[in-house]
Amino acid sequence: MKIGDLAKHTGLSVVTLRFYETQGLLESQRTDSNYRDFPASALERVRQIKNFRALKLSIPEMKQLLKWSLTPSECCGEVCELVEIQLQRVVEQRAMLEELEVELRRLLSICSGKGEGGCNILRELSTGRSAAN
Repeated sequence: MKIGDLAKHTGLSVVTLRFYETQGLLESQRTDSNYRDFPASALERVRQIKNFRALKLSIPEMKQLLKWSLTPSECCGEVCELVEIQLQRVVEQRAMLEELEVELRRLLSICSGKGEGGCNILRELSTGRSAAN
């Protein structure tokens, strides 16, 4: 199937599919007229990639999962470990976002929004007294 057809069937752009191909996540053959020709199995592969992206996995992690999917019973422990690592990243990111939320709320609390006498937020951020430092 041509790349445009694959894009239509998967809801991804041609540019995204080309990117996935250059990263080694998808494979195609070239026709005599130099068009990409994807096998029917590319639909399933793209579905897997979309699921991996929904988990915010990196390209190397997605490549590893695709490799492991060839022998799933032999790699279950490794898959669990990768997902556990990603969960830990998410937990850490959430904590950082919560700290950021507290700081942004604090900055908003010192602002009247009227600009009388200058902007308190800009003053605070210019003096380096922000909690983000």
